[in-house]
Amino acid sequence: MRLVSVFDLAEQLPKIDVSTLVIAGAGEQATILDSLSEYRRLMPDCTVRTVPGTGHAWCNQDPDLFADTVRAWVRQACLPRRLDVVGP
Repeated sequence: MRLVSVFDLAEQLPKIDVSTLVIAGAGEQATILDSLSEYRRLMPDCTVRTVPGTGHAWCNQDPDLFADTVRAWVRQACLPRRLDVVGP
């Protein structure tokens, strides 16, 4: 657990040059939710969303939405409307 608490990739995030989708359940821990805007700010091509009504394991809580989301992302289509946009 100690290593998890000090793990920091902030310096590396600006170097990631592929489109990246970061999603968290809206009921996730505050530290995770707070980090979403940092991912968007630091990564050049980052899309950030939350999933209303879900928590940590949102992909297990709504596997159909998870599959629809992955399918849309891979096809470069619009993401499902149920996902909430984080920030601007």
